[in-house]
Amino acid sequence: MSPIVLAALYSHAATLFASVLLIVVVFLIGRVARLSQPLAITLAILPALVLFAMDRLVMQGPPGLI
Repeated sequence: MSPIVLAALYSHAATLFASVLLIVVVFLIGRVARLSQPLAITLAILPALVLFAMDRLVMQGPPGLI
């Protein structure tokens, strides 16, 4: 594989690892704060869901241009 492809794969893997680590840390903070497990996992995943929703909204573009 070319160095550019490997760099892209490593960059993607590092980003994925960092996001999973962030979700786990926020979940554990929620559990230490004695939140229920469903509430803690919701709190941990909510920022990712907001980012996915914003990305999808941006990708769609303004309405009425199709």
